[in-house]
Amino acid sequence: MKSAIHVLIILCLGILACGCSSDRDSAPGLIVHRTVLVYMAANNDLYRFALDDINEMKAGVYTNGGLNGGRLLVYRVTPDHAPELIEIDSKGNESVLISYPTSTQSLSIEQMSRVISDTKSLAPASDYGLILWSHGTGWISDSGVITEHNSTSDQVSPLSFGQDGNPVRKMKLSSLARALGDNKFSFIYFDCCHMGSVEIAYELRHNAPVIVASATELGEEGMPYNQNISCFFKPVPQMDKALLNTFNYYNNSPSWGCSISLFDTSKIENLADLTRDILSSTEHPADYRAVPYFRKVVMSTGIFDMKHYILYRGEQHPSLQAWLQAFDDVVVTHRTTPTVFTLNASDFNGLGSHIVATPDDANTYDYLDTSWWRDVVEPSFLHSKTTISDNDI
Repeated sequence: MKSAIHVLIILCLGILACGCSSDRDSAPGLIVHRTVLVYMAANNDLYRFALDDINEMKAGVYTNGGLNGGRLLVYRVTPDHAPELIEIDSKGNESVLISYPTSTQSLSIEQMSRVISDTKSLAPASDYGLILWSHGTGWISDSGVITEHNSTSDQVSPLSFGQDGNPVRKMKLSSLARALGDNKFSFIYFDCCHMGSVEIAYELRHNAPVIVASATELGEEGMPYNQNISCFFKPVPQMDKALLNTFNYYNNSPSWGCSISLFDTSKIENLADLTRDILSSTEHPADYRAVPYFRKVVMSTGIFDMKHYILYRGEQHPSLQAWLQAFDDVVVTHRTTPTVFTLNASDFNGLGSHIVATPDDANTYDYLDTSWWRDVVEPSFLHSKTTISDNDI
């Protein structure tokens, strides 16, 4: 948790900023070098951290160059606050750009797409950055969310990013990809748990060349926005520095620990090809003990250390060295504390992956709906010695 003094200082800055008259940096319609959108789905038990983080943002615009001429927009929704799109300017002033209906389902494809479109219309820029703030369970779909086929329906189907409202609504990985659509961002930063898996990086590879995420749980405080805001607005976003700021925040204070990585998604298709090659010509080792990125009280399966598994399964494979280089090309930076939420992190390498030893491992939590399954894992089954009937998948 943030120290009481730290939070008090930030709250004071926020109060002072709100008392000032609005002084937006950019005239309407002026194209700036970068607009960053924080999509804050806080209509859940994390809502109490939403105000802290917004006040951190207000403090952060004063430091180390702040917005650098760019614009910072936040879509926020909490249990006691209807959805709205706000702007925080370089003086820490907050202004409401759009108020959305109270009934808005923030984790529907329709609403996320609308907010991105509104952001581009109201704050046009040469490029954009995206921060996704909420709960997260990686590619793993769990119960109680909006069906992606009809976002206004009362029907539910298992979906995965974020948590919104009562009854609880969440967003499936494929729905997130559809919401982002053809939009390109200079980076995506997941300020939530369990989003650092190869399935996610591969699914969103066309949306951003750089993704920062944690394969493990992340502390409820999330990133230190007061330190990171300026990183996002440098001419070239300093995502390595933002990652280190977050890691150091947890590493240098009493916490549950932190594991966080930076992925270069432009290199992930080579990793996919080599992974398919190794999986196709080897068999799952029956004696393998996987390295989990999750506590069993949180989830039961689905996110394991990818490198540890491939090293064991493909130890004698002729493509292993090429695979290791491809892995390093994707996982540009990884930092971890010795333990993370009681998990021993000595074998963490920074990128999670589901381990599919049998068809049953794939036929759970909607794994069959991921592009990684269709492009990499399923073809490896079809070309391996292990045969799977159509009834199995």
